[in-house]
Amino acid sequence: MVEPLEKHLFSKLEVGEVDKKIIIELRRLLNKYKEIFDWENDAIGHTKLLKHKIIIEDNAHPISHRPYRINPIEAEYLQKELDKYCKLGVIAPSNSPWAAPVILVKKKNGDYRMVIDYRKLNAITKKDAYPLPRIDDLLDTLGKAKIFSALDMRAGFHQVPLEQDNDLNVYSLNHHQHLNHLEQVFQCILAANLKLNPEKCFFFKDHLKFLGYMVTKDGIQTDPSKIEKIVNYPIPKSITQVRAFLGLASYYRRFIKNFAAIARPLHDQTKTSKNIPWTQKTTDSFEKLKQLLTTAPVLARPDFNKPFLLVTDASKSGLGCILTQLDENGHEHPIVFASRALKANEANYAATKLECLAVIWAVKQFRPYLLGQKFTIITDHSALNGLLKASNPTGIIARWITILTEYEFEIKYRPGRVNESADFLSRLGY
Repeated sequence: MVEPLEKHLFSKLEVGEVDKKIIIELRRLLNKYKEIFDWENDAIGHTKLLKHKIIIEDNAHPISHRPYRINPIEAEYLQKELDKYCKLGVIAPSNSPWAAPVILVKKKNGDYRMVIDYRKLNAITKKDAYPLPRIDDLLDTLGKAKIFSALDMRAGFHQVPLEQDNDLNVYSLNHHQHLNHLEQVFQCILAANLKLNPEKCFFFKDHLKFLGYMVTKDGIQTDPSKIEKIVNYPIPKSITQVRAFLGLASYYRRFIKNFAAIARPLHDQTKTSKNIPWTQKTTDSFEKLKQLLTTAPVLARPDFNKPFLLVTDASKSGLGCILTQLDENGHEHPIVFASRALKANEANYAATKLECLAVIWAVKQFRPYLLGQKFTIITDHSALNGLLKASNPTGIIARWITILTEYEFEIKYRPGRVNESADFLSRLGY
């Protein structure tokens, strides 16, 4: 049997609260794959599985940029870093016609991070068109996971020439499954000849920062460090600052009911090149978004083995919908909120047609969840069911019914006084 990892090495790792049996199993697993960790901060992995190539635009000429000025303390640090990377074989002296300047970024602990300013090179580099996964899809892959570990590559950019992100996240339903998953990942890291930074790895936690969100055993939350930036954002003085605030807040719009309607006064500020007077309505919108983001609910992660509920609502202010599922006790838990303002022509729709529009828009919005699944549409408009089942539909209603034919659903009526979770847009008064 493999012996547990030595205590002085294990102490470099961050481990969540688990029982002693799991700790012993984890220490044995870590000792078995001890060589994939850079325990002394003196080694960098080097994979031979692939090589990255930079392809520049046709007829582009070599770019050589003069170094930026730095002070003596920074110069001393930079020389040590260059010597270290030369010794590790990451870089080598060169007479290339290409050159990019170094920027030293100060870390929170007072040390520096060496960054190369490749902006001019990037401007003449052919972009890789390979599609990156959507953040929404990545969050959904977490499923019902309750245990998380994060593995940090030591100088990940240097282990594969110019390779991208260097964090690996491992998630599982239970402790024993998690040990299994960790070993599978360790085997891949060993085969690729890569190195992990033990001081930035953590194991068996009940939460994980992931792509700007906080993922927990209970669901998905906003990242407190990101929300702090929004809460401390000063009242905008220009259109650019309004847009910047909306960009920050919009990242978490999935947490906020009626986001589009609440943010509308701020969006109106950005529709012209001239500064629009900042009114009480704009201030209310600004402060309301801040307040809602600090009290945002925990969103459930979707379970594709259970039916979805799609709660829709419409008013002259806009469209809103909530994708939810029932828990074991029959309580609804929101997975994601969505909303948008009405277009000019839509504002003239009759109430029933507007409610129908809300359903069509919501189904399109959540198509990746709903297609191929049985789900229930919940509405507070009793006439909607009859409209969607009309025997001889014409015009836009006929087109909408055609869109719905690829889905398997039923419509349930829930009175507005009961349907409070979705009946929100008409009360805003914007």
